[in-house]
Amino acid sequence: MRILIVGAGATAYVIMRCLIRDRSVNEIVCGSRDLKTARAYIPRLRQIRLLKLDASDVDSVSKVAEGMDLVINAASSFWNLTVMKACLNTGANYLDMAAHHLSNPIECEQFRFDNQYRSSGLVGLINTGAAPGISNLLAREGSEHLDEVQKIKIRLVESIRSNKFVSSWSPYLAYDELTTKPVIYESGRWSIKPLFNGKERFFFPKLGWRICYLICQDEPLTLPRIIKTRYVDAKLSGEDIDIARIFYQLGMFDSRPRKMAHSKVVPKEFLLSLLPATPTPREWNSMIRNNVIEEARFGIVVQIEGKKGRDLMRSRLSVMFPSATQINKRIAGATYVAYGAGVAAAIFAKKITHIEEKGVLPPEALSKSIRSEILSELEPYGIRVDTTLSKVKMN
Repeated sequence: MRILIVGAGATAYVIMRCLIRDRSVNEIVCGSRDLKTARAYIPRLRQIRLLKLDASDVDSVSKVAEGMDLVINAASSFWNLTVMKACLNTGANYLDMAAHHLSNPIECEQFRFDNQYRSSGLVGLINTGAAPGISNLLAREGSEHLDEVQKIKIRLVESIRSNKFVSSWSPYLAYDELTTKPVIYESGRWSIKPLFNGKERFFFPKLGWRICYLICQDEPLTLPRIIKTRYVDAKLSGEDIDIARIFYQLGMFDSRPRKMAHSKVVPKEFLLSLLPATPTPREWNSMIRNNVIEEARFGIVVQIEGKKGRDLMRSRLSVMFPSATQINKRIAGATYVAYGAGVAAAIFAKKITHIEEKGVLPPEALSKSIRSEILSELEPYGIRVDTTLSKVKMN
């Protein structure tokens, strides 16, 4: 299999490290607009080729995608539609890790190409990171424990102990996610909620009780398309959202210029100028080894409530990813956020030629056999699904 990866950041680094181990992968081409930065992330291996590529240019992406079996958008989700068009032009399958909601906050924009992908016999596998991605698989798995699904709750946690402020992933993408208003699905319709709404105390394995807030995620937009349910939401807890909430209260998300002494300052631009870049693999590895980052962990809990027979039941599935120090022993320099997203995307990518359905598909739309294979292949990477609390009787 020949694979083109658009983008060369922290997640692309993990994807390549995983794919290069697979015998079915013959060649990986990585395209990036910034070759100097890309070289800090791209492994120097014979099977990997790095070239200059502008993800905003359909013709340029199409030219490089010619003859590829799969194109992975590991750059910003802002370029999803551009890369999807290039795949249609060249007959390559497509994969990404998240939607961007370019013009409609209650739509995953990739579905606009569903009919074209179907008629072209192509697979567009979308939202295939950790969350969305693994979280979608857990929701589908948990819903099958019940006869009737009433609520699906996605709960995420990002926890880090560090001696300095660290951007575990792109500060611009983090800002984009944390400042986009969340969407929930309720009683057959989607609705937009205010930022940092829905405060809730929730228990996470290994980390205990944490405060969560609603966050913009793709799961509430896709799960109701496949799973019949009355309600879906997603919430996040951890240091990042706590800090972002304080910035929001201080007005640091404001795009309007504010007068400051004898000049004007845009709070949003000022904030982004202060945030450090995501560490390169070498820098992250050094921070782990020198205890600058004491520990960090990412986790997912999916809780499904409904009925089994006449009883109200709760199906609860969780994944607590390896800690930052454990991850560094597996893939040196991989951040605790990029590890889960990159490993998941790589496993989804390896399965794409086995998918019989055509069109644009979120993870929960895959067949049970494919979903089971993906979940089982997470285990060698230290990612294990805990179902010990599934089907707990509520009353």
